[in-house]
Amino acid sequence: KYSGFAELSVAEPHGAWRLRHEDRGSGVVVIAPHAGMIEHDTGEIALAIAGDDLSYYLFEGRKHDHNRDLHLASARFDEPTAVEMCGRARLVVAIHGKGVHDEIAYVGGGRRGAVAALCTALVAAGFEARAEPEPRLDGRDPANLCNRGTGGGGLQLELGSSLRHRLGGQEIRRAEFAAAVRSVVLSL
Repeated sequence: KYSGFAELSVAEPHGAWRLRHEDRGSGVVVIAPHAGMIEHDTGEIALAIAGDDLSYYLFEGRKHDHNRDLHLASARFDEPTAVEMCGRARLVVAIHGKGVHDEIAYVGGGRRGAVAALCTALVAAGFEARAEPEPRLDGRDPANLCNRGTGGGGLQLELGSSLRHRLGGQEIRRAEFAAAVRSVVLSL
């Protein structure tokens, strides 16, 4: 609906969204740019991956309805705090919701060599994971927020709605998922 954050911030009412972020100086930032009611459970999953030591950024939809209006495409996501945090990080890990009703983690991003490693780690932890097959969702666009770090390419996870629901409601499974992601992210 909007071409960028400036247009969104003028058109949407006060309280329609909330920013949550903490720069922990980790060199890695875990982001959920469509958290809250935009793509359910992505914020909780991002926070689990960030743990107590990795930086994080959440853009949360908080409206009673029409939260999809707050969705800014990753290649056009220009909220200043996110741009600044991602621009200083050596690695950006983006958590998104994919509009499919499955329990699959679709992995993409500009850090192509790490995609297979992340899929392997998730499968070893008991999750179904595969490389994102859709070019428009594979996170390879250099303008994608996950690829704006200093390392030249990030990682993007597109999570099916059933997987997000399960991870959002099951703390132990969410912790196992986060541990699998962290095992790869911290090795890069």
